[in-house]
Amino acid sequence: MRPRLAVAWVVWGLVAVALVGAAAAQEAQGVFVDVRINGHVLPRAGLLYGDRTYVRIADVASVLEGRFVYDPDLRVAFVNTGRYAALQWEELVRVNPKLRSYQPMSPLIEGKGVHYGAPGTHLTVVTTPAGVITGFQLAVSAAQGSALPWFDQAEPGPLPGSGTGYTHTLQIVHPELIRLGGPTEIAWNGLPLRMAPSAILWFEGELYVRLRDLAVASGGGVGWDPAARIASAKVVPGTDLDLDKLASLNPEITAHFKGPLVRAPGGGIRYGADGPSVVVVVNEGRLVEGFEIVVRGEASAWRPWFDQAEGEPQPIGETTGYSQTIYLSPGPSQGGGT
Repeated sequence: MRPRLAVAWVVWGLVAVALVGAAAAQEAQGVFVDVRINGHVLPRAGLLYGDRTYVRIADVASVLEGRFVYDPDLRVAFVNTGRYAALQWEELVRVNPKLRSYQPMSPLIEGKGVHYGAPGTHLTVVTTPAGVITGFQLAVSAAQGSALPWFDQAEPGPLPGSGTGYTHTLQIVHPELIRLGGPTEIAWNGLPLRMAPSAILWFEGELYVRLRDLAVASGGGVGWDPAARIASAKVVPGTDLDLDKLASLNPEITAHFKGPLVRAPGGGIRYGADGPSVVVVVNEGRLVEGFEIVVRGEASAWRPWFDQAEGEPQPIGETTGYSQTIYLSPGPSQGGGT
């Protein structure tokens, strides 16, 4: 027969193991504390995990008055502010109702995205599977001529939708973010935010990022308020979508674009190449207002998404024809002002 004392020690040992396990589980659940980001106190928004403070990336986007979108197919968390906050498919359609006729024309093409468009000449919108806009594209039929230096291809190839030819794409999101799978990444207004993998943490279905790493990677810093005993951080929003940012993602703008162009009616200053290209519409501060294509009247039948009425081609620079402009936000540019 086993001695009662030995049995008691076994029971107490099992209890101790259970208590240690419960304590470990409690520690793994984390402890929440207040944090201050850019002067905004977020009660119990900081997760103490190990010896570091993590914050929900969605809370950070809210403080920056931006939009947070997690794309599970790409495993990329997009934090978009400024012009980038409007670059979501449903928002673009709200601002440009003529896009309601657009449908997906391709599966995800790595480095670019999913192409949305319609039959006939149009300005294609490229998105991630979660609807974050990654670029704008013009398709040029092979029958219209040979390759131009700013085209995506040197030789004609299959076009999204149908036919063969060339494309010109203006990217607004870095191509390396538009890839399936891989580790979770943070995108800051279309650019990857460089951080150690350990700085990104999934906790109870929410995406957290280490506060210090986020602040430093964005160009800010962290501190400590000893009186309030609150960790604080300055987090810098991503660079907005201006002509210089666009040129950094699309070298052909520097090499081949010129402007200002008189290419279409309506407000805004236009920059484009000397030939078929996606045209950039900017305001006086060089922030991007929208994107545009110009179509010679004899090169395409009228389409309901064109800026001009059917049968009314207009002089646009040196061309008489139609244009299609997709604006990023409603405003005076759509009414003729700048």
